[in-house]
Amino acid sequence: MIDQTIPNLLHVRTQNLAPDHNLAMAGHPCFFTQVRGLLSVASDQHHQFDRRKSKRGFYMHRTLVVAAAICATLAGCAEIAPAKIAAPASLSPIQSNVERSKTIYIANVAVKLIDKKIGQMKGGTLCVGGTDLMWVDNHGVVSAIQEQMEKTLSQYGYKVDTGLIPDNEEKNADVVIGVAIENIHANICYSVDGMKGSASLTLKWEVMDNKTKQTFFVTGSGASSILKFSRTGDPDVFVNSAEMATKNILAQDTFFQATRK
Repeated sequence: MIDQTIPNLLHVRTQNLAPDHNLAMAGHPCFFTQVRGLLSVASDQHHQFDRRKSKRGFYMHRTLVVAAAICATLAGCAEIAPAKIAAPASLSPIQSNVERSKTIYIANVAVKLIDKKIGQMKGGTLCVGGTDLMWVDNHGVVSAIQEQMEKTLSQYGYKVDTGLIPDNEEKNADVVIGVAIENIHANICYSVDGMKGSASLTLKWEVMDNKTKQTFFVTGSGASSILKFSRTGDPDVFVNSAEMATKNILAQDTFFQATRK
């Protein structure tokens, strides 16, 4: 198992932390600088290990030396403290009925963050380092969160319009909802095996009666954890948090009464 450590650590940069990822490591470039500085040495050492597997003692010694060098170098960087992940209570949604539910349309979902730094990121199968975890706007994650909200509403008996022509759907719906995703916090570890970690967020819904144009706000918070490396962990950890937040909103009688015929 030791010979797998080095390649896993080295491939975090190129395979799992690409610039177009919705979460990015920033603020402490020493992480990548130091790892790249050790890349050629560690790569050469790894190839040497393959040629010297008959000498078990030397093989293991050299592997541990390189692994220790990488960990020591990463430890030399200032480590960002992990974010405090909220632990909201899980509430029971009030069950509605499609026949008695007004037609609901989610018109807009937006991420509203004052600070793009949302927590701590680590890398590799050993989860080493510790630098700023940044939220980079990603329409795919936001779309996945909206789909989960619509799915949860339908699951609990609400009539949801998921049409693809926004102007028409918003005009024809009885209730229109605008959503702000707020207070996102996460501590995540990325490796060649995927990601694991925890996240929490708050959903703020502006609910408008389309006939009277009266509005009110409801909020709900949610959190989730992925304890083992998962290929779909991002966006799952955020989508799962949004699902819990949606259920906590549906537990509020104000929303239930406002959406009944």
